[in-house]
Amino acid sequence: MKSGLIIIALFVTVVCHSQPFITNDGISINNSARLVVVNGDWINDGNMLHNGSIKMTELFQHNGVMNPASTGGFDFTYTDTKTLILGGKRIGFLTLNGGGTLELPSDLRLRDSLNLKQGFIKLLNADDTLSLGPTAVIKAAGATAYVKGVMMREGNGDRLFPVGNDAHYLPIKFYRVKGTSPKVTVNIEAAPAYTAGAAVTSLIGFPYVWRSHVVNPADTASYVEVEYPDALPSDPDVVVTRNASGQPKFEGMGRRYLTEAGGTVKVTSYSKGIRGLFSVAAGFPGNVIIDSLALVAFYNGTNGAGWTNKSNWLTGPIATWFGVTQTGASITSINLPANKVSGDVPYEIIDLNALQNINLSDNEISSLPPVSQIVAISSLDVSGNKLDFSSLEANANILTVDYLDQAILGTPSATQIDVGANYTLLADGGGLSDVYQWKLNGQPIVGADNKNYQITGINRTSMGDYECEITNTLVPGLTLKTAPQNVLAVANISGRLLTSPTVAATKGKMTLLKVTSTGGYDTTAVKDINTNGTYLIDKIVLDDYSLVGYADTVAHLNALPTYFEKTIFWEEADTLVLVDNLSNLDIVSEFKPGPPKNGKGQITGIFSEDDGTPGGRVLKNKRVQNAGASVRRVQRSSRGNEVTYTLVAYVFTNEQGEFVFDKLDPGEYRLNLQYPGYPMDINSFIDIIIGDNLIESQVGVDAQVIGGKIVVRKRVITGWEETETPYVAYPNPSRELVHIQGKYGPVDGRFIQVLNNSGQVLDLPIQFSEDKNEWAIDVSSLPFGTYLIRVGEKGKQKVLRLVVSD
Repeated sequence: MKSGLIIIALFVTVVCHSQPFITNDGISINNSARLVVVNGDWINDGNMLHNGSIKMTELFQHNGVMNPASTGGFDFTYTDTKTLILGGKRIGFLTLNGGGTLELPSDLRLRDSLNLKQGFIKLLNADDTLSLGPTAVIKAAGATAYVKGVMMREGNGDRLFPVGNDAHYLPIKFYRVKGTSPKVTVNIEAAPAYTAGAAVTSLIGFPYVWRSHVVNPADTASYVEVEYPDALPSDPDVVVTRNASGQPKFEGMGRRYLTEAGGTVKVTSYSKGIRGLFSVAAGFPGNVIIDSLALVAFYNGTNGAGWTNKSNWLTGPIATWFGVTQTGASITSINLPANKVSGDVPYEIIDLNALQNINLSDNEISSLPPVSQIVAISSLDVSGNKLDFSSLEANANILTVDYLDQAILGTPSATQIDVGANYTLLADGGGLSDVYQWKLNGQPIVGADNKNYQITGINRTSMGDYECEITNTLVPGLTLKTAPQNVLAVANISGRLLTSPTVAATKGKMTLLKVTSTGGYDTTAVKDINTNGTYLIDKIVLDDYSLVGYADTVAHLNALPTYFEKTIFWEEADTLVLVDNLSNLDIVSEFKPGPPKNGKGQITGIFSEDDGTPGGRVLKNKRVQNAGASVRRVQRSSRGNEVTYTLVAYVFTNEQGEFVFDKLDPGEYRLNLQYPGYPMDINSFIDIIIGDNLIESQVGVDAQVIGGKIVVRKRVITGWEETETPYVAYPNPSRELVHIQGKYGPVDGRFIQVLNNSGQVLDLPIQFSEDKNEWAIDVSSLPFGTYLIRVGEKGKQKVLRLVVSD
């Protein structure tokens, strides 16, 4: 026995003229050539892996094993009858030409295509099948080129079966086959002696039937189309019939289309069917019952239960269903504008063969089948819905059509991408003739005219709001827009918080403030530092920022919030223009100065802002708490042309927005309130003189955010009569109890109140002692500051000033 291996791996035509080409009993062959032309017989008993193309005019007899992994195929040109011996049951494609017959002695499955140019494929055994895989296509077939025997097709979609017998070409086609991996088998048989059933007026003696079988009974098809020579019996009222009940009767399936041309008759059924015995007879082309099935599918597929008006649907006579017009035995109009019709309009609507008008405007339908296939359709209004060009291209040529004002495609999205990375945006208008134009922040991007757009190396200039506008050459006047896709570049900021140039803080927080378009500041991130002072603020959108570090005041006594690079004032901070990752951003903390020791002066105040209530009245202001407040000693040169500022004190406003600076020496001071984004109004009362006497050493102020600035006003207390008031308060200043005594006599019978600088009466514990003839007021709960004591007697009021401090 001969043994060996022939490998054909050429990418050019190989022509062999000797005959026979191969005759041996054991050579293995691997063929991947683009084309091998054989002019003689091919006879081989070895194994074969065939991934190329073999073109032959003579016998192919492979008695060995054809590897089932073979993806190649054959191009036969036969003028007579040849039997194909493959040694296997799977190949990629088969082409037949020449007018002869190719006999198949066993099953054969084609993966890619069947091309019947001229000639016949004949299955020699009744139980053998020619199968086409789910993606295989039929490139050509006709009256002189078809399959004689059983044929099977797999997959969803329209499925043509170019079958016939020795006398006639009798193709059958199932439209819109749908199921889970459907497999439909068809063959031609002689017609049985059945009788006429429902919707059949008479049998016409048609001699053949198409037998169809499906593996899964749940598989469906929309309708059936059969074709036969006009020499066979026919009738002007011909319809497709089917036997599927097990009774010896053919029942009418109606007639959707009838074509008589070129010596053939083609009939398309009105109703659905995919399995059973199919034939033709005389009968009724359609009826309202068949139409009602399409309407039921439409109702169920578009959330009919949620429609605004669904009167009589699925219950009363069809002519009474809201929005449906019945003319004779046919449905001619569906008119349901602004009725909350939603979802996908099912293909069954095409089954309404007499439908002339559809109005589904101002609803929420998201897909529409090609209703232009309905012969009678003349008007379509689907404006104001959620359709894309996949639904509109096939329907734009209807005589009267309105498809404008479709909803935005998709939903808005927000994505953050590391700076410098690439990112691809996707848009799909659904049509075959779509034209795309991407925009960034409303401006067209030059050259961005594909459904996909890649942002290359995203940075601060290429980030923002992207959208795509889509037009279609087949659907004039309509522009679809995608929902905005916000794509932002992000970066990381890192560094250390220090207490001195060489010592790291062990505890504290870093706060990142974004500079807004109006000059304000929004808190973007707050991060704890690590015990070695390092910090990382990650995924920060590229923008302008201010960075502040605040060492923990327990671990680091008297530490102050310090802005990058080293200042306690946000106005003096460096703006971080973030365009890439930033590292080594170190902040050295500032600290409070030692408290004043001997001064008698005091500055008190309240910091507030409008709470947003219309009118802007003072009573509607809210207090600003935890704002940094500081005073700096002003020192001027002898000529007054040089000024230096020395930090004297720094506090934070309390929950009531109050702040107090006490023990100040006489002199000039500059007040500053830290509220990032709101600068001090330099024309307001921010330069304060502390004098020597009691009145001039005590200054009260009100600070308020007005017009984007912090405006400070000096508080003027009216009715101050301390030198003439016949009462004395001691100790004053005080932190716990304050005693009030009359200088010239008893105080019993008079009333007493404590007020804050806004004139609000405070609820404090006040007790009267008869033994001592005095009041005792507990001020331990009050924040440091200046208050008023009001004593009423004989219709008059006397006022004293009280200082609460250590």
